[in-house]
Amino acid sequence: MGLAFIAYPSAIDTMEAPNFWAVLFGLTLYMLGIDSAFSMVEATSTVICDTPTGKKYPRMFVAFALCLLGFMFSVPFCTNWGFVLFDTIDHYLCVYLLLLVGILQCFGCGWGFDAPDTMEKSDVHRTSLWVLSGTFWFILVVVGAVFVALEQVPLGLLILVVCLLFLSLLPSFYFGRSLGFWGWYNDIAMCGVRKLGYSMSMLGRDDPTKRLWYEPLFVFYWGFTIKYLVPCVLWLILCSSLKSDVAEPYGDYAMHW
Repeated sequence: MGLAFIAYPSAIDTMEAPNFWAVLFGLTLYMLGIDSAFSMVEATSTVICDTPTGKKYPRMFVAFALCLLGFMFSVPFCTNWGFVLFDTIDHYLCVYLLLLVGILQCFGCGWGFDAPDTMEKSDVHRTSLWVLSGTFWFILVVVGAVFVALEQVPLGLLILVVCLLFLSLLPSFYFGRSLGFWGWYNDIAMCGVRKLGYSMSMLGRDDPTKRLWYEPLFVFYWGFTIKYLVPCVLWLILCSSLKSDVAEPYGDYAMHW
């Protein structure tokens, strides 16, 4: 915000023909806003229109309703206290919402996608996957929050890795031992991300029926990162940001902001 509304306008004021550059800069920001609005409205309207209730309404009407709501929610930013509102929302959305969306996307890819189909294969699949999912997220949330609060993040990372190995992965393998290691690895440990990983790596095949040598390595790297590593990192960053804002509120604003 400081760059777009303070630094650039101040620099433009010192240039030759400042009015021309100011109009050009304003049009640039306007076009960026329109571009962002397209992506947000289209993504949201697509999700709404894919639901049983949303299918009853024309897509144009859904887009109009979203634009109208966006306009109504934007009006407070034009008031005298709109700058404070914009500054706080800009900070907290960029910090918390982006991190939370990242965690939820990893959850959707690594823990939600393909999980129902895997659980339907057998009782062993269901138990092993439930144990892995429940223990992983419980340990991540509790250990991450506690050690960030204690300001012992490096120690928390070490304990988190140990707990996830001995209290999540190994118990899950114990309940799924009848599948064998590779069966457990493919169906449980890499549930969801394995199928998504190969759907991407197969795009580089000359022969769609022949798996290339590097694909299992890519799938392991991508799947492990999305399913296990990224959620841990994002959760620790989210907890650290929350602790910092509680200890010292952003911009010295009152706590209710």
